[in-house]
Amino acid sequence: MKEQHKKDALNRLKTVRGHVESVIRMVEDERYCPEVMKQVSALQGSLERVNRVLLQNHLETCVTHAITEGRTAEIVEELMETMRYTAAVTGPANPTEQNMNTTTLSVPTISCGHCKSSIEGAVNDLAGVDKVEVHIEERTVDLSFDDSLALDAIIEAIEEQGYDVAR
Repeated sequence: MKEQHKKDALNRLKTVRGHVESVIRMVEDERYCPEVMKQVSALQGSLERVNRVLLQNHLETCVTHAITEGRTAEIVEELMETMRYTAAVTGPANPTEQNMNTTTLSVPTISCGHCKSSIEGAVNDLAGVDKVEVHIEERTVDLSFDDSLALDAIIEAIEEQGYDVAR
């Protein structure tokens, strides 16, 4: 597995693990059902993104290697079987995926690795986020997200973690 894909998949899975614990507490505390449902939807989106990272890695490594070895039919059959059970990799994450927005936010209170993890974890949990990257030294957050998510919701998620976003 390529190191960057492994790192990305593990980071996303660790975020999901923490998020699942939070949702369990919400159910135990009998929180308002639509709030819980929203969080479950965010979890599903996060797991779909893990699948996409794994698929990208597989295509860049195993599939490429198999084709080079002349095992094209075998690897295509394997992929088709995998996609049969993995609906998230058979199409866009959502219908508006082609309408991606990118922006950079200034977050002057970013100062360390913990800040980076907190912000990336909170923002990655939002359904509709494609990519979030925190730059500690620049004190910025690069974002890519689809039209189903408002920028204000991302800013709110960052601010809920205790960070100020310059507007």
